[in-house]
Amino acid sequence: LYRGGPVVGPLRRTGQAVVAWGCRAHNCSDIQAQVYIEPEANRLFVCWRDADAKGGSDWWLARGKAPERLPERACAAEERADKVYAERAAR
Repeated sequence: LYRGGPVVGPLRRTGQAVVAWGCRAHNCSDIQAQVYIEPEANRLFVCWRDADAKGGSDWWLARGKAPERLPERACAAEERADKVYAERAAR
């Protein structure tokens, strides 16, 4: 994410989470992350997209759980990542 310098957006809130977004400068569509932090529940989730990665690009990362591969472009936009968060965080 940091090669070439990061680009970050403002913090926002969705559901119980505070959300931070960042991407790689000049390559935001292919390399980005939405980080969901639920302070009251002490939970952290990441919707990670790296289209340059070999063997897949979109992943759901949850503290204490194995990484979950997502459908292509699942983390490619705020609305898509928020949908993944809503589905996965409820588990």
